Amino acid sequence: MRTLLLILSLSLAPLSWAQDADLLAEEMTSLISAELSLAHDQEQKVLEAQTIFAETLISLRDSDGSRREKVKKLRSAAEQRDDRIKAVLTDEQWDKYEILRDEQRQKMRQEMKARKTNS
Repeated sequence: MRTLLLILSLSLAPLSWAQDADLLAEEMTSLISAELSLAHDQEQKVLEAQTIFAETLISLRDSDGSRREKVKKLRSAAEQRDDRIKAVLTDEQWDKYEILRDEQRQKMRQEMKARKTNS
């Protein structure tokens, strides 16, 4: 469960964490695969979705534009990734994925709030 939370945090983490799209996508996929017990064909499709998302992360990191614009594009990319992933997961796997993703989002919000108070 912690590994999936880590992987989900990568999608919301500072963009500087993403150095190589393929490596990041493989790492995220292997962690999700372990947590959700993905079949091989599911894992390949999740890898495709994660690769597209990781490429977007790197593109956003390297792009010009306002922070607001980048966040908007990141959210859109995350929604598209989740749609692709949802299409290959069972209902049970998707439910687990959603719960863990939502828990991680809440944790990230709390960490960001704590950073603001400490700054």
